[in-house]
Amino acid sequence: MKTITTTCMMFMFFATLNAQTLTYSTFSTALSAVLPASIANNSSFNPALISTTGNGVMWDATSLTPMSGIPVLQLIYGSPASTPHAALYPFSNYVQYDPALTATFNYDYLIISSDSVAKAGDYAPSGKHEIYQNPDKHLIFPFAYGQSFTDTYAKTNYSDATTVSSYQTGSRTVTFNGYGTLMLPMGNFTNVGLFTSVRTNSLGPNSTTLIWIDLNDGQQLLYFSENDGSVIVAYNPGLSSALAHATDFATVSVAPNPFSTTCILNIALTELSRNPSLTIYDQQGRTIETLAINSNQMMLTRDGLANGTYIYVVRNNNKIVTRGKLGIN
Repeated sequence: MKTITTTCMMFMFFATLNAQTLTYSTFSTALSAVLPASIANNSSFNPALISTTGNGVMWDATSLTPMSGIPVLQLIYGSPASTPHAALYPFSNYVQYDPALTATFNYDYLIISSDSVAKAGDYAPSGKHEIYQNPDKHLIFPFAYGQSFTDTYAKTNYSDATTVSSYQTGSRTVTFNGYGTLMLPMGNFTNVGLFTSVRTNSLGPNSTTLIWIDLNDGQQLLYFSENDGSVIVAYNPGLSSALAHATDFATVSVAPNPFSTTCILNIALTELSRNPSLTIYDQQGRTIETLAINSNQMMLTRDGLANGTYIYVVRNNNKIVTRGKLGIN
């Protein structure tokens, strides 16, 4: 990958004063978290957000509403080795996906290091996929307000598991061009950076992506993508919509985590709980076990499970209300 980085010195001066910088240390915090994401109705997206850039701005996205019939994604950064397509992406060290929805949504294979985040490819349930020979760089670290970079990419697209549909090359220019407060339906975030990227493509057309990232913990809060008139908007719905007021229903702690033989889940239920259940998944989305929650404390045993990371999901009336990672070593 050949990368060209440019910096506006005046912007860098303000960035230094205000610490408006996305660092790897901050971003890596999100690697161990679960990211809820709702696909939004495009009509609920405020188009003024696209042109609202600068220092100390406010983005009002409180009008966002979730698209009916599409479940809330609960995305994790997992190990590619635990997925069925890892061999196609030997340089990938992380894969972002929802373990419970692999029959519906893609695996996104990534290359994450202390200096950058790049895409190695993705794989859809249909078998349609893409493999980057020259990875597509999306972020650099540290990334300061006012800074930008340009990077080239090359990839092969497949229309199914084996059929090549196209070879594509191009470049991506990413700019940290906004800093301020983002207002979402779930609440306000006051230390947010806007990262805008424009990608060229040898087959055309150009595409534009905007990502709002919480500079406190590296979580992606809002995503907008436009490609040849096709628009995708996703946002972090938090507890107000995605998790059905989970704090009113349950809080969960696990100890020890990771564990080698047994662990205890402490589940603080309230009077709002209705038919609560706990499901354990492996990283390929396969159900390991589903249990009814009948008390505030549950003991889990590994029961022959291999070392690795698993996902626990608590549901209330068949709706996901909280979720987390469970490690076995």
